[in-house]
Amino acid sequence: MCVWLWGSTAAGLVEKKKVVVIGGGVGGSLLAYHIQSFADVVLIDEKEYFEMVTSFAVRSVINHSDYLSNVRSVILICFSITDSEVVTAGGQTFVYDYVVVATGHVESVPKSRTERLSQYEKEFEKVKSANSVLVVGGGPTGVELAGEIAVDFPDKKVILVHRGPKLLRVCWF
Repeated sequence: MCVWLWGSTAAGLVEKKKVVVIGGGVGGSLLAYHIQSFADVVLIDEKEYFEMVTSFAVRSVINHSDYLSNVRSVILICFSITDSEVVTAGGQTFVYDYVVVATGHVESVPKSRTERLSQYEKEFEKVKSANSVLVVGGGPTGVELAGEIAVDFPDKKVILVHRGPKLLRVCWF
């Protein structure tokens, strides 16, 4: 998909289009990252970080501000969308030329990176103290998680259960 994000003013000057992206998951973050240099972008997300669900490592929880240097991040829930603006739960309004709703699924997660990493540390300790680990699901996330655990804990028994005949086979229903 290609979107033209420039417009002309009466004086002939090029002005950046205002883009509000609601949701800082894979879709919203990727879009904001790629258009941040030529659009005025606001990212509205209920948490301050992007999370790659792959392992227990710190590298999987990245603050939006670490990779979106030209994007204004607003850590709030989107309350309302009208024909011309987005209103947050905190009452802030953002006028837009384009709005992207990329909210994905709903999951209750901590708002701060520090709180999320604390959760990971607790899960890490559970894995560390276990004799064996069962990972259910042979898609990309399950396979990578099983591999990470096997590498980090070479003496631990890791069992990967998958319903399909092959690992990493994506089935869309």
